Amino acid sequence: MDNLITSDELFHFTKFEHLLGIAENGFYPRYRFEHTTLSDLFPRPATVSLIPMVCFCDLPINLTEKHSQKYSPCAIGLSKNWGYKRGLNPVIYISDNSALGDAIGALINSFSNYHSSKVKCLESNTEVVSMISQAMKGFIHLSTYVKQYENNSESIFLNKRGQAIDIGRFYDEREWRFVPVDKSGLPPVLIPHEDFQDGQKMKEHNKELEKYKLEFELDDIKLFVVENDGQKNELEKIIASRFKISIGDIERHFHIKVLV
Repeated sequence: MDNLITSDELFHFTKFEHLLGIAENGFYPRYRFEHTTLSDLFPRPATVSLIPMVCFCDLPINLTEKHSQKYSPCAIGLSKNWGYKRGLNPVIYISDNSALGDAIGALINSFSNYHSSKVKCLESNTEVVSMISQAMKGFIHLSTYVKQYENNSESIFLNKRGQAIDIGRFYDEREWRFVPVDKSGLPPVLIPHEDFQDGQKMKEHNKELEKYKLEFELDDIKLFVVENDGQKNELEKIIASRFKISIGDIERHFHIKVLV
């Protein structure tokens, strides 16, 4: 039976020039601002963090038109089995005033209070401190997969063309994420400040994420979507060069869909 609302592929929509880079090198995580209203630690609406990620949507290709209008018409589709093997996971959508949201927010506050006060009675118990530290690491990683059910912020979002867009309900995107972790087992999350208004600073931080590259092989690719035949020709040359196949053999492995 056909699945009407999810897919056997995971799609990543991006500008054509970025699509060429992905075809040649794989995915590099980038820092993305993520809004949350789960914690009382910060005054609303300034509850944002910068999370390193690569995002995908789990939608059948015939249902991606609205998604492509928000972001870009160009996309790569990879098998969901590839996503499983690479550790991708659907995000956890939280609605306002939900019990789950309150529970996660309480955990954030509790861990933060423990970290700031270093509860005196536990300091001498290294085993307990180690257990709490491991729990904090796991929870921080979990929190990087939490997303609002719908956009309730006053922020203006821009698509890949620089156009203001109405994000609406985030849940409609069926988002999956890859969030890297460092040697300590923590994702390199950043708390934003004035430096992140500086484009050069952001480039430097994103450059540091290149060591967490998310790779794929030829057989993982299921589909590319481009806007015209000129883009298709450019993409075919890069694919043929990277995977050492002829341009004529590409269609034996996957389809390149041309929109115009």
